[in-house]
Amino acid sequence: MRLSPEILQRVRQRLLPHALDLRDGARTYVSRLGDDGGKSARMSRSSHKGLVQPHSEELAKAWRDVRVDLLGSAIERAFDSGAFVARTDAFNALSDHPKHADEFDRRMRELLDAAETFVEVIQRETSPDPLTALAIELKYREVKEQSWGGFGVLYRGADLAGVDHAIKLLQPLATPEAPAKTAEPRFRREAEALTRLSHPNIVKYQRLGQLDDGRWFLEMEFVTGETLAKWVARGATFEARLDAILQILAALEHAHEAGVFHRDIKPDNILVRPDGSAVLVDFGLAWLAGDVDPNLTTRSTWSLDYAPPEVREDPTRSRSPGHDIYSVGVVLHQILAGRRPSLTARVPLGTIEPRLGLVDPVIDRALADVPGRFASAAEFRAALIAAAQGVAQPWLRQAAHAAQIRSELLRDVLVAAADLAHENELETALLLIAGSHEALRIHWQREFRIARGSDAPRNERWLPLTMSPSARAAFPECLWLGFEPALGDDKHGAAALAALGFSVSDESNFRDLVEATHPLRSEGRQSRDPPTEDKLLIAHTTLVQRIMHLEATEQPIMSRFGDRPSGWDDDQSPSPTAQSDGADGQETS
Repeated sequence: MRLSPEILQRVRQRLLPHALDLRDGARTYVSRLGDDGGKSARMSRSSHKGLVQPHSEELAKAWRDVRVDLLGSAIERAFDSGAFVARTDAFNALSDHPKHADEFDRRMRELLDAAETFVEVIQRETSPDPLTALAIELKYREVKEQSWGGFGVLYRGADLAGVDHAIKLLQPLATPEAPAKTAEPRFRREAEALTRLSHPNIVKYQRLGQLDDGRWFLEMEFVTGETLAKWVARGATFEARLDAILQILAALEHAHEAGVFHRDIKPDNILVRPDGSAVLVDFGLAWLAGDVDPNLTTRSTWSLDYAPPEVREDPTRSRSPGHDIYSVGVVLHQILAGRRPSLTARVPLGTIEPRLGLVDPVIDRALADVPGRFASAAEFRAALIAAAQGVAQPWLRQAAHAAQIRSELLRDVLVAAADLAHENELETALLLIAGSHEALRIHWQREFRIARGSDAPRNERWLPLTMSPSARAAFPECLWLGFEPALGDDKHGAAALAALGFSVSDESNFRDLVEATHPLRSEGRQSRDPPTEDKLLIAHTTLVQRIMHLEATEQPIMSRFGDRPSGWDDDQSPSPTAQSDGADGQETS
């Protein structure tokens, strides 16, 4: 039922104060019991007479004054359900004898529950409609509810000039998520935190105040956009996602320097504007350097999925940059891998997208135990910038990696392949990568077979092919780039590949690349879809890694590259001694 403003005011002034006194008295009694049920406190049960009985009597008197106006209301139902007078009389019937202790304490807890419920109902029923209150008292021409949080409700209000603002209104009732004694201090500290900050990636503070009914409100800029999770779900590129996190790290760097630690970073607290700029919001759990109120830490309700292990064990350890750094690491993994990492393991990003393998070491350090974790947001940001550059330009990174190969010929070829791929000359890059792999494989298998007494010349032959003009022009000395071997399939060849270190999936990938070069190198071959750039990148990465391993282990095979294969003259025609019998290029017995 709808109560008139006059009745609501009478309830707030006449009834609510006594209900609050009764609730607080019961709270005081129960708090004295401790974990052992009051045994160590040795309290006298008769002390309830000073804690709750006077307030119960005053509440009953006030109720008689307003009851007629509240017939049929939720407030009347809550009062009748509380049975406060009857409960108090029941206490008086119990003596201080120890045999009544458990029953006495049980009834006091029930009284506390009833009083808390009654206070919540009064506050809820007598609070004016927030939309109306905000519009009238703050002079907004339009107010809309946006979302609910643990400590307040967020509204969107348009002022008389048509400018939108975000208004966070403190909930009028105590809840498990926002205990009454901590909600208001937190709310004011959120405003204080924002007043210390001025950064394009942090929501801007505008004003803090109270409505006529005493409820606190916090006015901030209204951020037009969507949550990070929704933005990612709509298909944001990996580069854009990394950039969003870099912006948040820049915001945290500014906040930490100002002595503000957010402590509740998660996708819902990061908004992304249409232009891609990210904004950190909701400083409701923020810690301010120098704060002495323990309730701001010990009674926090963390977003446990984003809180570091040490904070779960000891909430006071959240008063440092480490909490925020860990949380950003979780968010970064989540928006790239599509899931949060578990406490014991996580999916390597390189298995999802090869380019993202560069980000794996950064996330590992962000999620590491202290002191292995990044010491500051600035350090985290610098490492992520370097990784993001590699993700955005993977072929430049691959060129730098290939430049570490000691063999001059292979180094020049694979650096050129990466440079060509960076310039989108994927077909020529494909020829160089596939040719390098084939050369490495042929030489290795030849050595492997000879070492095991195999008749190597009878198990391989060389077939002349037409090479890509651009590749031949770049590397005229690399005859092996222009010829394709036809190898006999024997146990030595299979063992050689295994000894070389290529996995079955690696070899399958390379065979696909070699087949894709056929229509590029000779006429009459059936055209096929070229491999994707990602597949080419994987092949280049694998090949460089294997070559560097062979060089590190000082394999003799590496000295062969750059030499012209025996059996070839200047016009690149195979000498008769290099061929097996058979006109179709197949091995003969």
